[in-house]
Amino acid sequence: MFNLGVSYYNGEANIDDTLAYAWFLLASEAGSSPGRDAATRSRAEHGESGFRDACLAIGEMYEKGQDLPPSQERAIAWYKRVAEGPGHGVAAERLAGIYLSADNYNDARAWCEAAAKDKMPGGAFCLGYLYQRGLGVKQDFKTAFTWYLQGAKGGNAAATNAVIQMYENGQGTPVDHTEAI
Repeated sequence: MFNLGVSYYNGEANIDDTLAYAWFLLASEAGSSPGRDAATRSRAEHGESGFRDACLAIGEMYEKGQDLPPSQERAIAWYKRVAEGPGHGVAAERLAGIYLSADNYNDARAWCEAAAKDKMPGGAFCLGYLYQRGLGVKQDFKTAFTWYLQGAKGGNAAATNAVIQMYENGQGTPVDHTEAI
């Protein structure tokens, strides 16, 4: 793990400071003394945002099973390292997605709310999805529409499609084909 971090740091394939830092963190957690030293240097060099990006990269590797064995539990643990503070909506969105796919709607809602609070369009879409379907919340089309609209205004394509369909079907809003178009 440490050597892989070094190869990303030195650019033996591509220079990628985030992946170098991620592999240094993994090496450190595995007990590597050079990995711990490199992770400490990376933290000093890249600060809190670098640490957040490295944790997100590790979470994604575990979530997708790329370069690491797939593990939802480990992905969740890495995402949670950065998701609980302000400005970390990406991790909250990813956690929401994991919990949604596991049909754990209470935890999904909490992370959707955290992402939406951080102004993440995916968090707004997620809340719209839950309210439209009544998953872990009382079904409420008007609230769903409001959340979808917020997500659409933030550029979330799925939220935009949901708004269009709700305008076409008069779900949570009056039928308005012009707005749908």
